[in-house]
Amino acid sequence: MALYNLTTLANTSSIHVQQIKSLLSLGLKYCPTPRYTTRKKLIRDTTLRRFRRNLLVKGYCAGQELLINNNFNKKMYISSKWEPLSWTIPWQLDQRTSDFETNVQQLYSKEQAPPNLLPTQLNTLSLLQKNNDLLAVQCDKNLGPAIIETKTYIKKALDDHLHDIKTYRQ
Repeated sequence: MALYNLTTLANTSSIHVQQIKSLLSLGLKYCPTPRYTTRKKLIRDTTLRRFRRNLLVKGYCAGQELLINNNFNKKMYISSKWEPLSWTIPWQLDQRTSDFETNVQQLYSKEQAPPNLLPTQLNTLSLLQKNNDLLAVQCDKNLGPAIIETKTYIKKALDDHLHDIKTYRQ
């Protein structure tokens, strides 16, 4: 995959062009592995909380007649945060859900994950993340990624697109 350097070399002096090419040749959709595995707190606060709510709502509504609304519009739907009150849920369901959460959380521990990038690529990635003067962008017609200065990118976007009086009017 080609890398197009649309910057002046003065701005990329802290980051070697070959290192950038090595990193961006993987593509802009490449996902580096996180430094650590998923933490218990994250699992508990997101996935398990949503699972518990969905299960308790289904347990609360079990056995009730389903009302079908033919006028239901998905675009107008707002998801609810409602949870059934604790005394309205069968205690066995509540107990089994709690036991399940406890057992799942025991499976997760914070461990360092092996990186899927070379050390030079990791270093380049951290330098690019800290450098607000450079952008990694996708070229037109799938020609690959390009590095461009942020100021140049904004100027070209304004001049080539937004200030075009044929397309836009004030």
